[in-house]
Amino acid sequence: MEERRRRAVELSKQGWNQYEIAEALDVRQPSVSRWLWAEATGGADALKNHPPPGAQSKLDPQQKEELTFLLRESPTHYGFEGELWTSPMVTELIRMRFGVRYHAGNVRKLLKQLGFSPQRPVKRAIQRDEEAIDKWCRETWPRIKKTPKGAARR
Repeated sequence: MEERRRRAVELSKQGWNQYEIAEALDVRQPSVSRWLWAEATGGADALKNHPPPGAQSKLDPQQKEELTFLLRESPTHYGFEGELWTSPMVTELIRMRFGVRYHAGNVRKLLKQLGFSPQRPVKRAIQRDEEAIDKWCRETWPRIKKTPKGAARR
């Protein structure tokens, strides 16, 4: 975006009007107007990218790297139940390890920043018999399922 803003100023100095610049850069005219005004009042520095607004992370880069390492272990390694990390578990791990309190919703954002994605556990009974299920699907189900009206039954 910074390059696009600089290009808009350059085109304006070459005599292009705001509508032509907007069309050439595939942006809206009010954006071009804002960029030209910013450059006129603040100079070239006004066109630079700025960090997004919002609170600073409570964890520094080294702590985030350590957290990534910690999350590679099973939650049971740290005394939690289950094999998949949940946001509340990670929230508690951060509190215990770094002394920092996070809301579980913000932990989800942090995990996404660190490259983790949401996972859902596969819920299957321990007693599940795959052979019996397969046999039922092949033999019993075709025999008992409804047939469309007008179709002949076998």
